Amino acid sequence: MESGEDSDFSACMTSRSASSSRASFSSDNDISPTQKQEMGSGSPMAKNTTRRNLDSELKGEHLLPYDLDASKLTGLTSTPNTAASTQEDANSEPSSEIMMPPMETNRGENKVRRVTFSRQQSFIRTHDLAVNGCNQSPLLPLHGQGISDVIDALFEKGLEFAMDESDRWIPVRDTEKVLTKRAKQMQNGTFDSQKPMGNWKNAAAGMDVLVWYCPCPHDGHGSEYPMVKARGLIPCSALDIAQLLLDSDRVKQYNKMSLGRTDEQSFATGVERAEKCPATGITGEAKIVRSKSQPPLVRKPIELRILLHARRLTSEEEELKSGARYVTIARSVWETPEGTTDAEDLESTRCEMLLGVNLIRELNAPNSVNGQKLCELTTITHAVSPGIPLVIGKRVGLAAAGKYIADIRNVFE
Repeated sequence: MESGEDSDFSACMTSRSASSSRASFSSDNDISPTQKQEMGSGSPMAKNTTRRNLDSELKGEHLLPYDLDASKLTGLTSTPNTAASTQEDANSEPSSEIMMPPMETNRGENKVRRVTFSRQQSFIRTHDLAVNGCNQSPLLPLHGQGISDVIDALFEKGLEFAMDESDRWIPVRDTEKVLTKRAKQMQNGTFDSQKPMGNWKNAAAGMDVLVWYCPCPHDGHGSEYPMVKARGLIPCSALDIAQLLLDSDRVKQYNKMSLGRTDEQSFATGVERAEKCPATGITGEAKIVRSKSQPPLVRKPIELRILLHARRLTSEEEELKSGARYVTIARSVWETPEGTTDAEDLESTRCEMLLGVNLIRELNAPNSVNGQKLCELTTITHAVSPGIPLVIGKRVGLAAAGKYIADIRNVFE
């Protein structure tokens, strides 16, 4: 059974009130007469009575599917702990917490999922997306019926940039040398055609890590900051990387500056799920995560709060050519419609990820090495680095993008 598909509930975390959670997950045997009376009065005790352990403790390795290293551009990071949640009304505290039955990973292991129901609203920038209502407000809420429209528009925008091989992307010096040398070898017939490599333009080969940058192609918030692209081969399957990037418990494996990442709200689960969630209309997995990291020479930890979405690209024709493909998309979310924080945490600095994309393309069987699957990871980062001059931010972002590919590769070597 695939991730997130073991039941209707786990395939899509639906919004519900505290009272409906009590109806679904509590029974008279679980609640004392005193608790029942307090539940009727809406006391804090009522919020705790729905907590219920539905299975034994976790067994085996955590393999739940991302975090785009949401801070590559400024050396930022991402974070662990898993408590997914849904939302309904604004300005209220989490109402209950339960333990979901174990989900089976692609390696046949079980992982218990914790679900925390929350009603906090979140807002996301849509100035560059084709979404109804974005002209009236620079940020739209991530609740109600419009959430799938926002996520689909963000997905299309991210995929467009990740698949773009146009001349807008300017290669750094080392990448330009690699591509120029390869073009000459192909022209004179000396290029090793047996070398594992994708069948698309500017594909990565061997241990090369390719890096490009380009000016932001649209106006509006953050357009003064450049976008960065990096690409390299990883010795694993495409699903392995998708699961690594989605699993908040594993962020520190590839981000040594990470102080941890927490899953705050879950809108849909199961990166392999092709059908839309009946409650939210979302395909694949979508959640809000909060991460903190401690870059060197920075006094306060850096915090990011992002919407993280992942899905499998399902074109059978393309998969026959190159294998399975997955995409993860990330963008910062905020606590207010003005794009500000709740100002409760004064011990960290909130930064902004305007767009983070991971395009994961598996190479077909002839391109595998000694039976080991290979895939190509292309990452796009567009981040705001407040307080850092653009020239320095660009230099740091280019170096961090290449390091991100190398760090992911090290996880699987």
